[in-house]
Amino acid sequence: MVNGKCKKNFPKPFVEYTSRGNDSYPLYRRREGGQVSIPNNDDVFIDNGWVVPYNPWFLLKYDCHINVEVCGEIKCVKYIYKYIHKGPDGVALELRNGQNCDEIQQYVDGRWICAPEALWRISHLSSVEYDDNSKAMLTEFFKINCDPDLTGKYLYREFPQYYTWIKSGKKWIRRRSNNKVVGRVYVVSPSEGERFYLCILLNHVRGPTSFEDLMTVTGVTYSTFKESAQMRGLLQQDDYVKQCLQEARSVRMPSSLRRLFVSMPMLCQPTIVRELWDEFHPSMCEDYGREISSSNLIINKLLLEIRRLLHQ
Repeated sequence: MVNGKCKKNFPKPFVEYTSRGNDSYPLYRRREGGQVSIPNNDDVFIDNGWVVPYNPWFLLKYDCHINVEVCGEIKCVKYIYKYIHKGPDGVALELRNGQNCDEIQQYVDGRWICAPEALWRISHLSSVEYDDNSKAMLTEFFKINCDPDLTGKYLYREFPQYYTWIKSGKKWIRRRSNNKVVGRVYVVSPSEGERFYLCILLNHVRGPTSFEDLMTVTGVTYSTFKESAQMRGLLQQDDYVKQCLQEARSVRMPSSLRRLFVSMPMLCQPTIVRELWDEFHPSMCEDYGREISSSNLIINKLLLEIRRLLHQ
């Protein structure tokens, strides 16, 4: 109990149907069925609102504490990923002082990347970087769009719903089943320049047939993806900044989202910083809730972290 209230928000409200809650956990069906007394304590009565979600079969089989929840949102997936795959959190460093110090070698020796981040970087670079002589998912997407029947039909992120990528043959083939598939484009920071503007174009231009086609607007071919995005009206009123954060919010951990948020004022000079803060600060402090119960303290801790990152 904290300040006279259960920190897990029990008792839960009575509801007729299970629905999705505001904090990614579902609101389970809880029917009002009267009260019962606690064994050996007849003065305390409880009802269905005090029952923790459980699975009778698991409890009987394993005879231990098992909390069962429905995983219905990306926040739950991020939670599972963080605590199962994050790897070790410690690293040993040795610092030396002396003349003729090699700062570059010191940086290399002192840099530490955990296994999940290393795997993500390898996968990210191998899937985004390409050359004209190799078949990549994006270039093959361009080739299929040359079909007159598909002209202007699909966005890049929509394409996996209808086609599947065959790694062995490096080609897209039409899906035979009607199973729903969700496609996405890798999150790209504005600091990555042209790659970031290419990502914006792929999220808004339907059926492109080549990189040149993406850079062409009303018959005029521009020299950069940024110019093309500007002429298409995709960079007006800081919308692209908000879109970048919205996409990152769904797939990135809070610590990564904080670093991305800090980079925005320095790289993009948005005019709606306060509006961006109001919308995205709850996602940036998701990992603080288990340590701090007060919302004001959580916000203060987040502000201190943002200030520290800005000083860096």
